[in-house]
Amino acid sequence: MGVVVSEVMLQQTPVSRVEPRWREWMERWPTPAALAAATTADVLRAWDRLGYPRRALRLRTCAEAVVDRHGGRVPETEAELLALPGIGTYTAAAVVAFAFGGRSVVVDTNVRRVLARTVVGTALPPPTPRAAELALAARLVPDDPTAAAAWAAASMELGATVCTARAPRCPACPVADLCRWRLAGSPRTSTLPDAGGRPGRGPTVRSGAG
Repeated sequence: MGVVVSEVMLQQTPVSRVEPRWREWMERWPTPAALAAATTADVLRAWDRLGYPRRALRLRTCAEAVVDRHGGRVPETEAELLALPGIGTYTAAAVVAFAFGGRSVVVDTNVRRVLARTVVGTALPPPTPRAAELALAARLVPDDPTAAAAWAAASMELGATVCTARAPRCPACPVADLCRWRLAGSPRTSTLPDAGGRPGRGPTVRSGAG
């Protein structure tokens, strides 16, 4: 349950603010059953200043569903996770990878930026995720579950600490020699090619809640 809580807390909230609150939350409610039994007032009070308090209520509703449908154990498959209230595509994939070490396609803003630069050759991905982006990410994830989970963590960390949006540290990047954007002179463009390899709008997909 810890990964579910952390991923929901991290939505639109910096890690520095989430970490102490997450530790307190998990100490108080270490299992889905414990959280499901909590009162609305206690949950909102524990959420404190993280913002968007509906997230706290969704977490409790999710915990109730885990207890009712899965005997109090967080399910291990994306399909089962997506059926839980408040769990979207990204969160389900993250839980599979980081809680269970399984193979999933974890694509957040940082990963999208890394793939746009290194593989496609553009400075930034478009505002809305496109089907072509997710297909590309899926092709790059290793087949081995352990390697896939490591890939997810590494690509997210690379985007968060090195391949940043405003001040990328290209000399420190472990894949700088393979980065199409850097090899092209780091052009300030943000348009991804369409399915035929041409610049264009392309199809869009909804990322879903979480």
